[in-house]
Amino acid sequence: MSARVRIGTRGSALALWQARDAAARLSAAHPGLAVELVVLKTEGDRFSDARLTASGGRGVFVKEIQEALLARTIDLGVHSLKDLPTEPAAGTAVAAILERADPRDALVSRGGCTYARLVLGVPIRDLTGGFKCFRRWVLESLDLSHVRAGGYAFQIELTYRTLRMGGRVVELPITFTDRAYGESKMSRTIVLEAVREVPALRLRAVRGALLERPDGEPRVSLIP
Repeated sequence: MSARVRIGTRGSALALWQARDAAARLSAAHPGLAVELVVLKTEGDRFSDARLTASGGRGVFVKEIQEALLARTIDLGVHSLKDLPTEPAAGTAVAAILERADPRDALVSRGGCTYARLVLGVPIRDLTGGFKCFRRWVLESLDLSHVRAGGYAFQIELTYRTLRMGGRVVELPITFTDRAYGESKMSRTIVLEAVREVPALRLRAVRGALLERPDGEPRVSLIP
């Protein structure tokens, strides 16, 4: 192995975290190795406000990394497996995958959704889901300065506040067929926050603290 390794990565916070984690592991395994991060802007980054199909479909977040590999301007690329095409580009390969984190957070997440549904009295199946689209009036009406939760509880609170303001929530199932590896974001802090904040959120609603709208337009809550 050469004395220097160049790692190609996107510039998003998640991509940089993954690349730095890989760099730290390489440095620990090979003392004296110089690891350099090369940030690349992909087609998906340049057209982030457009539909993926309009910007080329699958692979738009990794194409430039693959091209840099083939041009030998980087030595390896670090990327989320969920965004990789099923078949790697000619001349490239998935050479290594980091150890998978404990999958039991899926059980905790499902149990957490059930707990939140029962406490808040809402019919939504996945209250912690992060893939959400909001109508403009909802975002303009939400006073984010009063949102106390973080982590998964943040998603719970936004959905609950939306329902309390009269917003309608439609759930569409999503299956990530290529998503088999990754590192869990679940932590004890996130779990304890949800246990604490969910009943506190319900209590604030009972006291009428979640129905204020900046524009004063009345709407009918869809939940008690």
